[in-house]
Formats: sequence, structure tokens, C-alpha cells
Amino acid sequence: MKKGLLITALVILGIGAAGVGIGLALTKGNFKAFDRHEYVTNEVEFEGEITNLKIDEHVSALEIVETEETKTKIVLKEIADHKHTVTLNEGTLSISEADWNLGFFDWFKYGPILNEVKTTVYLPVKEYNEWKISDNTGAIKIDGAYNVTNFKAEVNTGAAMVKDVIAKDAIVKCDTGSLMMSGGKYDTLTVENNTGSISISDLTSAYLSVSEDTGSLKISKISGCNTLKTENDTGSTRIEDVVATNLIDSESDTGSITLVACDAPTINLRNGTGSIRAELLSGKSYNVKSSTGSINVPDNYPEGGSLTAKTSTGSIRITVK
Repeated sequence: MKKGLLITALVILGIGAAGVGIGLALTKGNFKAFDRHEYVTNEVEFEGEITNLKIDEHVSALEIVETEETKTKIVLKEIADHKHTVTLNEGTLSISEADWNLGFFDWFKYGPILNEVKTTVYLPVKEYNEWKISDNTGAIKIDGAYNVTNFKAEVNTGAAMVKDVIAKDAIVKCDTGSLMMSGGKYDTLTVENNTGSISISDLTSAYLSVSEDTGSLKISKISGCNTLKTENDTGSTRIEDVVATNLIDSESDTGSITLVACDAPTINLRNGTGSIRAELLSGKSYNVKSSTGSINVPDNYPEGGSLTAKTSTGSIRITVK
């Protein structure tokens, strides 16, 4: 019985491979030819006052860019039978992509989506009350000195890049993909990623909280910082050129923790499996412990604050610049 199933499976695989080979031969290696969707480009413009932004994408990439025009323009590269709904109602600009529930026969009829589907929003730089942005499968790119009271951007599968935004409270999340932030100013900034790297640099944030499940985490050149907290389950954590007036707290389960040219009155570093390295700008009172690993710290200097560093498996090395 098992032998018969194996033969059947091999036959199906052989037919599938042959079909792919024939398809590639007929299309001369052009994979996009398998995509049989109809693509259109539509534009929408608004002259009215916009105070809130709500965007919900499913497969389209999203880009928000500065414009010197007073009006807002939306350019939609979309699939003809899955168009967006765009409205402006009482100051809220809403952009929503038609939900995708494609079954097997739909996919078989039209093929995969291999050509670009993208929403580009040309938005005037001014003050806004609230932004809520989500994208299921597609990259998010926001580039502009927009002043937003409450800012939230979330992508499920795809990269996220946010540059030069100014916000009182901001949350940026990514489930699977890289996440990059630079420039801008935030009172409170929360950044989360499940699988993929996080890079945050050259921005101002009083309270910065960053968490990573699987991937590297790098933070550099954060000004105006009161409190910085990081968590990383699996991956390295590197913090450079950050001076906090209150606290630097970094925790990792598996992966190294490295601080370069950093300082704060209180520094807490905790690692499950991995080394801890810290180059400080002033001496501290040190409380360090490693279950299996070497320890190298300077003499205590209580006037500079306190540093606690603990790891189960890994070495600890603290230096003062």
C-alpha cells in the first residue's frame, strides 16, 4: 500500500515538474508570464483638510512621501477586480484594499501575483492627530517630517521603514521582515519584531522600548533619551552612542549584548546564553555574575551610578572609555 502511494506521489511530482518546465519554455523563462491578473493604475486627489489617516492594505506595498502641494494625491497600482476604496470623511482619509480570499481555483485561473501592486500617498507635511496603518503582505515605507500625535504602523509579512516622522506616541510592529527607523522625534516609541532584524538610528526619543523575537537588534545615536529598554529572545543586541538620563535595560535569552560609548545612572544587562560587553563613558558600582564564563570589570566608582550584569553561559567584560 505504501509503495503504491509513493509511486503515485512520484508520478504527480513528475507531472508537476514537467508542467513547470513546459511553462518556462513557453514563456522563455519569464516567471511574470504566469501572472494572468489584469493590472490598472488609478489616481485619487483630495483638497479637503486631513487630520487622521487610516490605511489597510492586504497585498499592496505602501509608500507615503512628502509633497509641497496642498492637496493629497493617491496613486494606486492595483488589480482590476480587487480595487481600493478611498474616502475622506470628517477629516479622516481612509484607504482600504479589497480583502483577498482567493481559493485554489482562483489561483489556478489567474496564477500568482508577480507584478507590482503598490499604493503611493503624496501627503502634505503638517500636523496630524492619528495615523493607523496596516499591511498584511507588502512593504511599508514612510518618509517625511510628519507631525503625528498618535502614530501606529504594522506589517505582517514584509519590511517596514519609517524615516523623519515626529510623534508623541508611536508604535511600529513587524511580524516577519526587517524593520528600520531613522530620523524623527518621539516622546514614546515602541518597536516590535517577531522574525527579522531591527535597526534604529539617529533619532530622538525620551522613552524607547524595543523587543525582538528572532533576529539582530541594533540601536545607535539616540538623543534626548530618558529610558531605553530592549528585549531579544534569539539574536545579538548592539547599542551604540546612547546616553540615557535614567536607565538602560537590556535583556537577551540567546545572543550577545554589546554596549559601545553608552551611559546612564542605572544600567541593567541580563543574558541567558551569551556574552556581555559594555564600554561606558563613566565608572559605576558593579554587580556582575556569570555561572560559566570569565568576568573582567574596572574598580568600583559608586559616584557614577550602578551597573548590573548577569549571564548564565558567557563572559562579562566592562570597560570605561
